[in-house]
Formats: sequence, C-alpha cells, structure tokens
Amino acid sequence: MRTGLSLDPSSGTLSLNDGLVDQLQVRPFIGGSLTPHVGFWLQFEIGAGSNPSGLPSFAILDAIAQIKFVDEFQLWVGQHIPAQDRNNMNGPFFGNTWNFAVAAGGYPFDMGARDRGFTFWGLVAGGRFKYHLSVVDLQPTQSIEHARLAGRINFHFWEPENFYYSSGTYFGTQDILTIGAAFQTQKGEDGVSDDDLLGFSIDGMIEKNLGGAGTWTAEASYFNFDNTGANYVGNQGTLDSGYGVWGPYPGEGFLGVVSWLTPEKIGVGKLQPNVRVQYGDYADVTSIVFDAGLAYVVDGFNHKYHLNYRHTEAGPNGGDKTGSDAIQVGFQYMMAN
Repeated sequence: MRTGLSLDPSSGTLSLNDGLVDQLQVRPFIGGSLTPHVGFWLQFEIGAGSNPSGLPSFAILDAIAQIKFVDEFQLWVGQHIPAQDRNNMNGPFFGNTWNFAVAAGGYPFDMGARDRGFTFWGLVAGGRFKYHLSVVDLQPTQSIEHARLAGRINFHFWEPENFYYSSGTYFGTQDILTIGAAFQTQKGEDGVSDDDLLGFSIDGMIEKNLGGAGTWTAEASYFNFDNTGANYVGNQGTLDSGYGVWGPYPGEGFLGVVSWLTPEKIGVGKLQPNVRVQYGDYADVTSIVFDAGLAYVVDGFNHKYHLNYRHTEAGPNGGDKTGSDAIQVGFQYMMAN
C-alpha cells in the first residue's frame, strides 16, 4: 500500500494524496509456480474512489499466464505491462523517488501502464542482454494490423537485472549500469487522419555502492513522440475505444534522477536524499516538475517513508506558466509470504 499527505503552502490545503492517486492505493496480489516452467500472477487495485454503488473501486491490474521455455525465450499472456520505458517498468512502488513521473511523457495504456495481449521476452548471455517484444490492443473487433506493437532492449554492462521488470534502485545490493531503449507503434483507424502512434524512448541507470561513501544512483530518460498524430486515441478500433491514458501528442520530454544512500543505518533505517527533474513539451504545452526529497529506508521497498518538496509549472509555449508547490509525506508498506 501507498498513502500520504500533501500540503499546499499557498492555500493551506491539506489532502490525503500519495502523489499518484487521491486518498489511498492498495494492491493485493497472488502469484506462484505450477511447474518450474509455468507460473501465474494476479494483482488487483483497490482505491478510495466510489463507483455508482458507493463502494470503493476495485479493478484487475494484472492477470498473467507465464511460460518459461528457457531463460532466453519466455512468454507472458494476459493483462500486463508490455514493452515500455524504464520509468513504467519501475512503477510507483519500485521507483527511486516518491512521486511517479508522468510529466516527462509516456506510452498509452489501459490502466496502470497495463494492456492486454502478449509479450515474448528473454535473458540472453546470463542476463547481460534483455529484450521484450509485445503485441497488445488485441480485440475481436479489429484486425491485427491495428494492434499496438512494442519493443524494448536492455544492455547490462555490470550486474544484470534478471527479471521482467526493472527497479529505480537496488539500495546498494547490486552495481548497475544499464542502457535501454523502447518503441511503440500503432496504425490509426481507417478514414481518420493524423492518428498513428509512433514513439520511442532511451533511458539509462547507474548505481554504485562505494562502501563507506554510500550508494550513488542516477537515472535519465528521453521520450520522443514527434511522429505521433495529434488525433491519436488509445485503443483505437477495440472494444475499449477511447478508454485508458494517452498523450497529449506530439512532443518530447526527458527526466533525470540523482540519489545517495547512507552507508550505515541511522536508527532502524538509512537516509536517501534524492532529486528529480521532469520536462515535457507536448501539444504546445510545456510542463516542468521538480522534486527534492528525503527517504527513510527501513527495509528497501517493503518499508520506507518519504518527505518531499514538489514544484510544478505548466503553460503554453512562449506564454505565461502557472505554478504550484507542495510538501508531501509518504508511507509505503509491502509484505509477501
């Protein structure tokens, strides 16, 4: 679960907000292996927002059948995160700062970066090279030529990240130097102009445990959607047409993150100051987001706290920007048996 408090100093408004969703975010999950080569993963999202019945919202986040032929060739089928940029492969629970980055840019998705379809992926040369090839937006109402195609490659020059996703930090347990790239493309609906999707991103991360000097981490990403049409709409031609998150396009953006983790515990945890900058220039609107935070890490991603200052600015290119500030306190707890 993630939850937090956000204070707007200018208005004195205090809200229950974890920097991604209002009120509360809880994700129950269950997974396992049926055989050494067959597994599954189910994850749900419970929010405090009410549906028409007045009850809390409840949604399926992941529903994945997992088949491992060999390390180099594996298959995931169902609702999952397809080939994406590193930021989305980390997700909010495994990022290196408190707020999830959304201003720099991102690929379209149904919910929580997830889509329905399948992904072939693999770990080559002991995980030094990792790839993802995805086909999503598969529905009986559209032909395969309108499906969304995605790909991602990772080169791990130091220690490999030997799992499907990635992580914003390893808290000094691994030395990481990874360069990655991703793309997504989709043909728009027939008879509609300027509605094709074509985007790519390049990202990298370095993390080095320097012993008594602590652990240093830096991450950077660049997004380019200059060749995506302004009329692109997510899930075009599918049963979920118009649903999900996409754009605005066209445009480009980037983000950068730097953090340092103390070598020794202070009390029951370690301190981790961190800074992140996001810049997005999409549909003639410029967004800038600056975060400066201090994490108290008790047990990695399973138990940590954040104190964060956030400044945001947004407005038309060449025009006046409106800004806001917030002071945030975040709580994250995870447990698995």
